[in-house]
Amino acid sequence: MNKSLLADVFRAINRSELPALEKWVCSPAVNLREDVVRLFKVLAEWKHHGCPSLKKEEVFAKLFPGVPYDDAHLRHVMSFLLQSIKRFFIWRELNGDEVQGRILLCRRLKRLGLERLFERELNGALEALEKQPLRNHHYHFLKYKLALERHGHVAQQRRSGMLFFQPILDELTNYYLSDLLRHACNVAALPAASAESFDLHLLPEALVHLQSSSALPSALAIYRNAYLALTQGEEGERHYRNLKKLLLQHWETFPPEEARAICLLAINYCIRRLNRGERPFIKEAFELFRLAIERNVLLENGRLSPFTYNNILMLALALKEFDWAFRFLQDYRPFLPENERENFYHYNLAVYHFRRSEYAHAMRLLQGVKLRDKHYNLNARRILLRIYFELGEFEALHSLLGSFSTYIRRQKDLGYHGEMYLNLIRFTRKLLRCDFQNLRQRAKIRTELENTPAVAEREWLLKQLEEKP
Repeated sequence: MNKSLLADVFRAINRSELPALEKWVCSPAVNLREDVVRLFKVLAEWKHHGCPSLKKEEVFAKLFPGVPYDDAHLRHVMSFLLQSIKRFFIWRELNGDEVQGRILLCRRLKRLGLERLFERELNGALEALEKQPLRNHHYHFLKYKLALERHGHVAQQRRSGMLFFQPILDELTNYYLSDLLRHACNVAALPAASAESFDLHLLPEALVHLQSSSALPSALAIYRNAYLALTQGEEGERHYRNLKKLLLQHWETFPPEEARAICLLAINYCIRRLNRGERPFIKEAFELFRLAIERNVLLENGRLSPFTYNNILMLALALKEFDWAFRFLQDYRPFLPENERENFYHYNLAVYHFRRSEYAHAMRLLQGVKLRDKHYNLNARRILLRIYFELGEFEALHSLLGSFSTYIRRQKDLGYHGEMYLNLIRFTRKLLRCDFQNLRQRAKIRTELENTPAVAEREWLLKQLEEKP
């Protein structure tokens, strides 16, 4: 039972939705089977108790006391309940999209020949669409569907005169191009080493068309500038500035998840400039993240990605926004994924203390952290290496260098990062063996370090060579 699709649904559904779902399942309009209602109540109680292990035989005994277990019969009831829940999900989605529901209603009214009621509902749907604030690709899709319904209705009444073709063509174009550009931006934001390749049909023609258009809907203008910022090299900054301006102007015309995605496109551009050593973009990226926090669109399904949590912290620390960074770590700790929350919180808190040169505090935190992500694991060991060196904990440092090297060699897919960290270990060992009174020996290590392409913490290593007496 635990591995069934039905069990998956009950684990995933929010408890606050269960009362509405129960009313749905108990309604004779959607379900006439008492055994389906009983099964729902058994599974609702199971969810209430935290979804412990559940056997089919136990469930069947509760549904049909005194009846010998019949697997086929139970699966039949489970199937009926699952179908009922899927219909509930459809209803909830339509109920949350008033205009889409009214379009379906208009379609039904047209088939029934209820012309006056059709006109009223169509006009009501258009009015509701224009009153709501969103102006993203879905808005243009709904306008296209409404224009299609009006044209179909008018075409049934007459063969000439005003047939309302142009609104169909305009909104179809707006919808298609805004959605095409949205996906093109997602492709452009992929890492350069991505294994996938894509053929964005008609995109070049679409960009030429949009360039010649004097006034674009906000969705088209935003995604056009985002795409050009990510793909136009040196010319991209002008489009990034336009994107940022448009985002500030039209933030509320996108649903939260899409506003967050657009903000991340702008941040992606900033990160690319940062990777080229352009430090002014630290502040740009930080301000965009802070804006997403202020507009309450940073969370996705009530959760904050550990990677976003870390990226925001690193930007704040780079700007020496220490008080803000500490508050951020505390305020957003509850929103980290539950199974990783404490590890990621303590890891990032250790990074915070490390950047403030509070090495003892950072060391204690890192020693208790167990991270599954390889890159965070590498970074935690890198920080510990520096702390042990700075504090003169050489016995602990020698032990770490050995375990660090073994860990890297056991990982098969670190590539360039593995090489960087192995070189960090190698040069740290050279520092430990170096006679710092011997200027020739120090110069030799410095030259070798400067001529080695991939070395983590290169600047820190060079600094140690300069500072030692």
